[in-house]
Amino acid sequence: MDEKMLISNIKIDVVIGIGYKGGVENAVKRTVMFFKENGAQVRVIQMLDSGYNWLPDEIEFYCLNSPSNRHGIKNEYGEFLEHHEGADLVLVAGWPMLVPIVRQTVSNDTRVVSWLHGAVEVYMAENLGDYNDLKSAHAHLAINSNIEKSIRKHIGEHALIYRINNPVDIGDIAFNPNRDTKKLLFVGRFSEEKNIPFLIESLGLAPKDWTLKIIGDGDANIKENLHRRCEELGIKDRVEFAGWLEKPWAQAQDACGLVLPSKRETMPLVAIEALLCGMPVIATPVDGITELIKPGVNGYLFPHDDKEAFVQILRMIDENKLPKISAEACRDSVAFVLDNEPLKGLCRTIIDILNVDFDDYKDSGAVIDSYFDGLKQIQKSYLTLNYDLCYLLAMHKKIASQGVSTAVVGSSHTMNGILEEVLPGGKKENINLSSSSQDLYYDKEHIKKLLTSNKKKLRNIVIELPYYALYQDLSKSKNESFLVDRVFYPLFGQDAVHNLQRELDKSTVLWPEYDKDMYSDALIKELCEKSTEEAFLAQSSYYGILPREKNNKLRLDNIFWEQLSIDERREYAKERAKQHNKQRNYKESYEENKLILKKIADLCSKEGIRAIFVIMPHTEEYIDYINSNFKTEIYDVLNELPYEVEVIDFTEYTTYFTAEDFYDSDHLNRTGAEKVSHILASYLQPEV
Repeated sequence: MDEKMLISNIKIDVVIGIGYKGGVENAVKRTVMFFKENGAQVRVIQMLDSGYNWLPDEIEFYCLNSPSNRHGIKNEYGEFLEHHEGADLVLVAGWPMLVPIVRQTVSNDTRVVSWLHGAVEVYMAENLGDYNDLKSAHAHLAINSNIEKSIRKHIGEHALIYRINNPVDIGDIAFNPNRDTKKLLFVGRFSEEKNIPFLIESLGLAPKDWTLKIIGDGDANIKENLHRRCEELGIKDRVEFAGWLEKPWAQAQDACGLVLPSKRETMPLVAIEALLCGMPVIATPVDGITELIKPGVNGYLFPHDDKEAFVQILRMIDENKLPKISAEACRDSVAFVLDNEPLKGLCRTIIDILNVDFDDYKDSGAVIDSYFDGLKQIQKSYLTLNYDLCYLLAMHKKIASQGVSTAVVGSSHTMNGILEEVLPGGKKENINLSSSSQDLYYDKEHIKKLLTSNKKKLRNIVIELPYYALYQDLSKSKNESFLVDRVFYPLFGQDAVHNLQRELDKSTVLWPEYDKDMYSDALIKELCEKSTEEAFLAQSSYYGILPREKNNKLRLDNIFWEQLSIDERREYAKERAKQHNKQRNYKESYEENKLILKKIADLCSKEGIRAIFVIMPHTEEYIDYINSNFKTEIYDVLNELPYEVEVIDFTEYTTYFTAEDFYDSDHLNRTGAEKVSHILASYLQPEV
């Protein structure tokens, strides 16, 4: 059934606070035009007058010019409905405060749907509504995953939320595969949150052959200050102010990248439009952007207000130190907006909302059968108690059943820092066998196991070398040797014992307590083992089930590494490095691990497998305190091998990784992991 048949003759109102020039207005305009073209009866009702006509004449438009308060808006909207027929469905675009006003004013048969175009906290800061206002909506449209999560968190799991991308008008967008210039582009209004002064200041620090074109208009004071600052920095000949253009992309064919240094966004249409043109996007990691931009694939990310990090990206592009981004990859990354798919999805959503019996919907889900609820809790507890074991068992099952092309072994640094989906072939062709505190000995055991069971030709093995790798022996650890019993013995059998200083505990699997009168042991065993295996095989990632923040001490306390003061970071890093430096006392482990490292290299060489040794990035604070002899000794061992080996030393990327890329002093967060993974992917690309 096409969209014309779906929404034909349905009466749809779009209520908006105020309209001018911007992404929200463009999204509303494209949406109502599509509705009208497909037979819906559409009106746009604007509460405050901006003095700007932003809608085409064929759209039925009413500006109420209400007082800018809840009571005044409600009175004006109520009076409007007294003289006009009501709608079947009202989309409330933007301000949350409008949702209860609309809901209280329309008839009981009218469905009211919130359509946020920004984080609720932004509206709250401007006194335009909050989460309590959203509770009045029958349903919600979320234009990015963070908005969806925040609504569900504050309103409840029962909230009816539809993830719908904003539409893009692709009529005036021309794909251009040739962008070998050094001209950057900014498109947008001149406003505080767009952070355009950052671009001017950064350009003053960048190599002099980089230029900037600014398309947009807005706040006169910001515009005047931008021109003045260009004069002061001596870069006015490198910055072009093109003004507001109705069709900006026709004037942007010679730009090599769109730059968005925004302080906040939702899902910027301008970024999607740039990608459709084949233009990479260089941006701050704000909402929407983090879903859209994959560093090294369709753009790059840099921390908020970090001029040095931004300029470093430009320098590394000059020096060919970053993965080359293709125009085709940019365009393909936003294929979801082609063929009006967001608007078609919205039409289907509207029909779904109109067909929901909200009285039944509210009651359903409130009562869950206690038997199945209990089973879910048992499964959850089992997974929590045996997470690493369940994950690694499932990954070796994947190796034995379908095989992989690239395997990663290492500790929590690569467990956090390498994303399988970013490497060539994605999760299907890559596997990460890293786990917390895993040492070289167990890396070797993983490699031996996968060499005997892999169902296809293994091409690459990535081996992480922590600074202290040559001194670490998990089996001798007083605090962590329990992992030998709990994780590695079920995987490798007696070979897992290694240098264990006590008797092995073979009762490895931990079972949660449960009602044995209600559930049989056989049922629980089969259900838990099967469900966890299926879940990990489906996700094919350590963090497919466990959220990253749940595995990080700092984030558990809602502390972000970049938010700590310099002194706090240095103190944390000092303690962390101190623990690792103590391992230099383990001389026996050092001698044994030199042999194990050579054995790993020999295994790969014998099987014709490409071995890539990686030293993961660490914060500058950690590097200041960790003993530099660790790394020297690693290189000494590798240099003694009778053949050349590849080493990627990410600690040499001194300014590419910043505080915003880390969870703590030596572990990457998702943003940092994407950077590492895209660089690694460029090494792993098969030769053509």
